[in-house]
Amino acid sequence: MDISPAGATLALPDAAAVPETITLAVAGEFVMRRCRVVRRGRDRLVVAFEMPA
Repeated sequence: MDISPAGATLALPDAAAVPETITLAVAGEFVMRRCRVVRRGRDRLVVAFEMPA
């Protein structure tokens, strides 16, 4: 996983099976981040973190 303040790139065995919005929990962090998919490959997913309302 590659993570930045704006989003993350995730390596997955089947990125097509992931819905358009997800909640991401990162090991070692106590925060769960709501994300939306911005790019999808066969085994890779790029998500943008949604800002809280």
